[in-house]
Amino acid sequence: MKKIYPVLLTAILAIIVFSGISYASHTTAADFAFVNGNIYTVNEKQPHAEAVAVSGEKIIFVGSGKDVKKYIGKNTKVIDLKGRLMLPGFIDAHCHPIFSVVISGGIVIGDNSSIKAVLADVKKYIDAHPDQKGYFGFGWDNNLFPATGPTREMLDEICPDKPIVLLSNDAHAGWMNTAAMKQAGITKDFPDPEPGISEFVRDKNGEPTGAIKEAASMVVIKKLKLINSQEIIRNAEPFFQLLSRYGITTVFDAGVPGIKDIDEVFEKIKQNADEDKLPIRFFGAAVYVSSESDLPGVVEKCLAVFKKYNTDRMRLNTLKLITDGTFETRKAAVFEPYVDTKTAPDIMYGKKIYHDTLLEAAAKGIDIHLHTIGDKAVSEALEAAAVLRAAGCKNTRITLAHVQSARDEDMKKFRETGVFVNTTGSWFFDYPVALQYINQDVYKKQFRFKHLAEQGVIVTQGSDYPASDSPNPLDNIEKSHTRTAFEGSGLSMTPLPPADECLSLEMAVKTCTLNGARQLGMEKKLGSIEKGKYADLVVLRKNIFKIPAKEIHKSLPILVMMNGKIRYREEK
Repeated sequence: MKKIYPVLLTAILAIIVFSGISYASHTTAADFAFVNGNIYTVNEKQPHAEAVAVSGEKIIFVGSGKDVKKYIGKNTKVIDLKGRLMLPGFIDAHCHPIFSVVISGGIVIGDNSSIKAVLADVKKYIDAHPDQKGYFGFGWDNNLFPATGPTREMLDEICPDKPIVLLSNDAHAGWMNTAAMKQAGITKDFPDPEPGISEFVRDKNGEPTGAIKEAASMVVIKKLKLINSQEIIRNAEPFFQLLSRYGITTVFDAGVPGIKDIDEVFEKIKQNADEDKLPIRFFGAAVYVSSESDLPGVVEKCLAVFKKYNTDRMRLNTLKLITDGTFETRKAAVFEPYVDTKTAPDIMYGKKIYHDTLLEAAAKGIDIHLHTIGDKAVSEALEAAAVLRAAGCKNTRITLAHVQSARDEDMKKFRETGVFVNTTGSWFFDYPVALQYINQDVYKKQFRFKHLAEQGVIVTQGSDYPASDSPNPLDNIEKSHTRTAFEGSGLSMTPLPPADECLSLEMAVKTCTLNGARQLGMEKKLGSIEKGKYADLVVLRKNIFKIPAKEIHKSLPILVMMNGKIRYREEK
């Protein structure tokens, strides 16, 4: 028996030698190898690397330039990063891409320097499109007008005979001319959808003035049939390509109201995703609700949509509720009355139906996304979240979007209830005109997310585009880090108070990558550069950790990979 072992060992060694077996031959040859990089992985266990290898749709290696060599085969495309910064693909965790496509085909107001400038943009479009039967547009600033909003007569002077409907730049207010009112049947006797919240502004005699608050705009848009699915389908591709060029590899569509045939749009997006023609992952709200009258039966509608769209390329598994308005429309739910109107609106839903709807959704595996601007809306949402947790809904992802204002006594409840907090850093700049309607105490305590992040709350970011100037994630990263306007914008360069709420740059990046993946339940597959995760990667022109903070938003991507395929590469 003692002689058998040497013979056996010799035979095994001979097999190994003559078959040419080595460690390298068992290593998968990569389709892509990124080398000589400054790679920030957003992975705490391995925060930095020099190289990444990709095979198919997955990352197969993250590490040193030396060790990546064994993944490089004769067909591997080697990309020399030349020291540039690579990050995980950006995740826009609250955007409105479908609605962005809608407005791109109409009047887009680009100059809000004055009412005269706004009207000039409107006139320019109408003069250039005289054959249209009606006009839909977007982008005017609430702050140009008093609390009562603009008037129909302003638009009548431009076009008295065809309907015009314009949404404000936050989409929470509308503006129509007399022709639109007449065709939609909006008269003195027409009821407001949600009196005191979603309503038509009226003069002292009860006649509509042309200004609209909140979801009442959708009543007019639907009646006039100003939005149709086929037009969205025709115009969608360029916008999705734009998101990709900004380094966005996953987007969460926080809902779009007013589209009757929205499922036709979803079907086309799914088809493009299935055929690998969609350059981003498309997640989002299955149903968007902005009125209590829409709540009955909404969970079943969500489930029907969720069952149809549930892959890692497209998933619609969320119920989106608008719970209040905005400060600019004086419809955000607040505890202390507005300075100018002396009103203090409540949330849009009665407490029982609000809680019952969320409980039913959570029990059936539906995630929840709540628009919450005012401190009362935030407080009510946290109470609802506590009710869900107490009922055993421990794993339901509940996201509070915006959270512009929160009372001190509610700050600890975010972690206690395990909610996600989503925000838009590009809004973080000093804007004293807001003191016309909110008091000093509220103004000085806006967007306090560093405090929450330090408590362990998962903070995510989204562009909320088109309710922001751009879907560029670097805008959010820069402004959440500086809390100031862009240099040269003409706005105040004083940091938005509280100035000590600036996120670290590392945290700002995390809010746009790994934390976004967590909000979507995809943290095991997305959000960081790790072996086994999807190859969603972005290479920036400059290293944002080494340049002045004021230049971060300009360091746009030169290469974007999603699902192991290069979707955008800057031409040399």
